Amino acid sequence: RSWAFRLPVMPVLRSFAPLESVSGIRPTGLKSARDALKRLSRRPAASVASRVGVEARNRWVVARAVAEAAAWRTESRGAHYRSDHPEADDRSFRAHSVERRGAPVAAVPVGRGPLALNGSG
Repeated sequence: RSWAFRLPVMPVLRSFAPLESVSGIRPTGLKSARDALKRLSRRPAASVASRVGVEARNRWVVARAVAEAAAWRTESRGAHYRSDHPEADDRSFRAHSVERRGAPVAAVPVGRGPLALNGSG
């Protein structure tokens, strides 16, 4: 069975794959991906009690978090290249993008918070 058939989030993820292209993330593509993910959130889901339902929900949650963080991070860094913001911005974005349910994306300085490796967060 095809994952694209079982998990409607897969076509959205494929349409959001400009990370693989030379041109980078385009603002219109990012908006389209975010809009499509919002539409998917309003569709009746497969039973969350099923493996397919759990996997579909998890993929949607991750795709949505990546799209929201990409929209929030108005710079380019590593695989995250935005054609409308081609330069890195260390002053504003030398941080982890963190999203919590019901809250906007926020910056947590590298080495602080729940992602700190030295235990000081």
